[in-house]
Amino acid sequence: MEAASKAPSATWRHPVWSTAQKALVGTAPGPARLWFTVGKGIVTEVFYPRIDVPQVRDMGLIIADGKGFWQELKALPEPQLQIDDPVVPLPAITHWRFRQMPTGNELRFLLSAPFTVHRGVDGWQDPTDTLSEDWDLGHVAILPTQTMAAGTTLHFPFYWRDTGQWQGEDFSITLQGENA
Repeated sequence: MEAASKAPSATWRHPVWSTAQKALVGTAPGPARLWFTVGKGIVTEVFYPRIDVPQVRDMGLIIADGKGFWQELKALPEPQLQIDDPVVPLPAITHWRFRQMPTGNELRFLLSAPFTVHRGVDGWQDPTDTLSEDWDLGHVAILPTQTMAAGTTLHFPFYWRDTGQWQGEDFSITLQGENA
């Protein structure tokens, strides 16, 4: 691999940057004159062919299922960003880490591969398995929590059916107050 060369400097006096906090700045491999930034779990800017004027800026990413569910990714709690190869800026972005939700809602999981949610209530009472379904958008599992009382805590790990492996971590969510 060739030694990295310096990115060209801005020729305009006031470069335009998105207001999102940056978690990553990357470039395409090879001689391509393309750069990008990532913040709040989404691509915030794409620069081509100049580094001082973005071709794409503040690109919102909304996940929807066509059945009434939608979520803007940058509105979620801060995602985890992982780069497996420090030479190639290809981030794996995970949007997950809330611990509470209002009562009266169903809990939906949207993941990239087939999975099973093994859940128990308040210390693993009444354990139940819920298999994900392929919704084309991804694999979705819905836990019907609408009738559970405030203060109820759901405990669950994920089982990846393709690999036959558990996630290796137990998650929990506590239902809080009334749905606004």
